[in-house]
Amino acid sequence: MIALVAGLVVLGCCVAGTTATVVGGMLGRGGAAATSPPAPGLGDAVRDGQFEFVVSDVSCGHSDIVNGLLRATPQGQYCIVAMSVRNTGRDARQFADGNQRAYSPDGDRYAADTGAGVVANGSGVAYWNVVNPGNSIEAKVVFDIPKGQRIATLELHDSLLSGGVRVRVAATP
Repeated sequence: MIALVAGLVVLGCCVAGTTATVVGGMLGRGGAAATSPPAPGLGDAVRDGQFEFVVSDVSCGHSDIVNGLLRATPQGQYCIVAMSVRNTGRDARQFADGNQRAYSPDGDRYAADTGAGVVANGSGVAYWNVVNPGNSIEAKVVFDIPKGQRIATLELHDSLLSGGVRVRVAATP
């Protein structure tokens, strides 16, 4: 009797182990649990609150920004982020560059440089602009980051207290 119970326990362990191996192998070859969708990147539409953002370009290495008589000079280097912002909601919403954040590959967080944004845009669009429902704006958000550094990720917000949405703009090392 003891031999029969021991045999059933061994058989049960073998069946469970084989099932786990087969299921694990299936998931590793394209099953839903094996991979996560890629993070959104340049050109992808992402939403936070009422705003839909599409980042079209990130350009770093600028030693200054000049627009007519206006000039801005960074402490390090300027990175200019070009994006469109569309209000998908039913109420007017204010876009502010100060609500946007940039991150280095190491996780350093950078704030937007509103003064440089005014120069880059030639108007107040980058730092405080009302976007009515269904309307969209084109904006350049400017970050002053250390020389030799780059932006890996942006965190875009429709308001100061919104959760934000992350956009990958450069591969992290």
